[in-house]
Amino acid sequence: MKIYIAKRGGKIAGNAKKDLEKELSESVVTKDNALSYKYIYEDRQIEYDEKRR
Repeated sequence: MKIYIAKRGGKIAGNAKKDLEKELSESVVTKDNALSYKYIYEDRQIEYDEKRR
């Protein structure tokens, strides 16, 4: 059930982003406001390692 809710929320957010970009005629994600995937990966790795102990 949690995965379903997360996927549904992601789809809603994605659609909202696409609609806004279409309305503005430009991308809302820039190099200044994009997430750092390296940070996200390190954060997940730390959580994963803690759970294995």
